[in-house]
Amino acid sequence: MEAWNHPGFEGRIAAVLSRSHAGRSPPWLVPVDIDHSRPIHDSHGHAATSAAGAGRHLRAAILVRAGAGIAGLFGLLAITGWVTNRLSLASIGPGWIPMAPSTAALCLLMAFALWLPGGRDGGRAASRAGLAIGAFTAATGAALFVLSSLGIQLEAERLGIADAGTIAGMPRAHMSPVTAACFVLAGTSLVACVASRRRRVLLLAAVLAGLLVAASFVFALSYLSGTPLLYGGRFIAPALTTSIGLASLGAALLARAVSLGATGASLGERASYASLRRLVPLYVLVATGLIAAGGFYYRGEVARARTEAQRGLAAIADLKLSELSTWRRERLSDASLLYRSEAIADLVKRALSSPADAVAQDRVRDLLRQLLHAYRYSQATLYDTQGRVRIAAHDEAPDPVEVEMAKRVLESGAVSMGDFYRQGPQDEPRLSVATPVLDRPGRGAPLGAVVLRIDPAAHLYPLVTRWPVPSRTAETLLVREEKGHAVLLGPLRSRADAALRLRVPLTRSLDPAVMAVKG
Repeated sequence: MEAWNHPGFEGRIAAVLSRSHAGRSPPWLVPVDIDHSRPIHDSHGHAATSAAGAGRHLRAAILVRAGAGIAGLFGLLAITGWVTNRLSLASIGPGWIPMAPSTAALCLLMAFALWLPGGRDGGRAASRAGLAIGAFTAATGAALFVLSSLGIQLEAERLGIADAGTIAGMPRAHMSPVTAACFVLAGTSLVACVASRRRRVLLLAAVLAGLLVAASFVFALSYLSGTPLLYGGRFIAPALTTSIGLASLGAALLARAVSLGATGASLGERASYASLRRLVPLYVLVATGLIAAGGFYYRGEVARARTEAQRGLAAIADLKLSELSTWRRERLSDASLLYRSEAIADLVKRALSSPADAVAQDRVRDLLRQLLHAYRYSQATLYDTQGRVRIAAHDEAPDPVEVEMAKRVLESGAVSMGDFYRQGPQDEPRLSVATPVLDRPGRGAPLGAVVLRIDPAAHLYPLVTRWPVPSRTAETLLVREEKGHAVLLGPLRSRADAALRLRVPLTRSLDPAVMAVKG
């Protein structure tokens, strides 16, 4: 059984009656109010019924153009944002990935195609343009889906816009494979709407448009719930603006397919379209509930994972603190050996008071060299009370930093460890520990000072950089504040010579080095 408008119904009745008279069999007429227009017809006549049908057609056209307009607006804003370098126009939220230039271009093309007149109002040129745009969109989406899934980003996607930045580890100027798949659905749905008026083809167009709305709605809702999907994964995530634009395109395509399919459809097909319209609110409700539940679960898992990571980092921090404290105590203990030894004090006193005593000089030099080999120092030097080098394990030019350090411990009378600095022919990082040598161990007048030079790269840096569990990114930073900067005292994974050379301004409050300095 089929449904016809008023002129078509009269023509059909005439043909049926003619065949009935020829075959001498009475026809059957079953009146069915398919679109609930009978009350309007009975109360206001045929003209009002026709006007009501035109009103439904107009509402569908308004929905189509409204959805297309929203998608086109987001595409235009994204292009404007890329051209003017104001990416907030293409992403809405801070730290969110923006709509890619290629995505914006396809949104504008699809919006233009949907703004063209459709159905019986559209001419041949409009149909051809819509068919070409739909086919181009579907083909482009399919190609970019394959390339993006393989991790291949074409330079042509940028449309001449220079940008190589990333957000959350994702290239921000390239289309997501999810977006590309959505454009395949959108382009195919548009081609089906334009190329055929067969009810099954239009029903397929409606189903594809519904899938597009569903997928885009899920991603948009994940943004609104605060847990955007695919962030931190291997695939590029669709932008929020992209999700809203594609959802609007899907709604426009769905309205066009349902409008075209319902015009002149059979009873069963009209029931299918009516059922499809009734299921949309139910789907939205169910999808909202699922996304909300998934969002709460995801947030809970993120919170649990963050808590576990924080506990692990706290344990590793305690371990590192303990290791560094132990290392520092050992270095101070090495120096205290000279500070508290009566035999060493007598030997130093003899060597300093009698420069001609070669035996005493050699014994002090041997003692300094033994300290180098036993405790892995790179140099050991004995200074007199005037801060002059008297005996050194290795002959070299005096280190001005060590000279000043020797003078400080002579004044303080206590063992001390210096700070990191660069010095020497290779401008290498250095660190020193110094002790006064007293005429009576632990007290008395100073005879001189011994400075033990530490090569941080030999033992300290490996101790600092070693991570107790396998990790590709974790590292420990040694930093100090200096003239408005956080200065790194050790190497980085990405830069071996960062020690005392990499300086981070304190204005970069989110940098880990700055956060460590500020506490």
